[in-house]
Amino acid sequence: MYLAAGVPAAKIVLGVPFYGHAWTTTSDVAHGLYQPAAGAHIPTDFQDVTAYLAPATGYARYWDSVASAPYLYNSITHVFISYDDPESLNIKCAYVLKHKLGGVMFWDYAGDSNGLLLDTLHAALAQ
Repeated sequence: MYLAAGVPAAKIVLGVPFYGHAWTTTSDVAHGLYQPAAGAHIPTDFQDVTAYLAPATGYARYWDSVASAPYLYNSITHVFISYDDPESLNIKCAYVLKHKLGGVMFWDYAGDSNGLLLDTLHAALAQ
């Protein structure tokens, strides 16, 4: 939309999160995707999100093809967690390069304590 509105590509910077947002959904439909929330969201850093990928947590990873991003869902607690990971960041970086955007910024550095997301951005944008 910014490009279509005439904003120069070199002045557009894509923001990506090094965190996730979690909330309880009111419906189990579509593994919580696009379902209303019951209460406020809870921010969580990327390190915490990856801990939920362990089988014993009850979370399953799904892919939102519209957003090109993963999400986690626990069908027992109805907790939905949106976030970015290396797969989604690679797609976003390819978009930045294809459209010759100004670059990528991220928030919050502390959320990526092992450097996985930052390393992904560095490698994807160095192409």
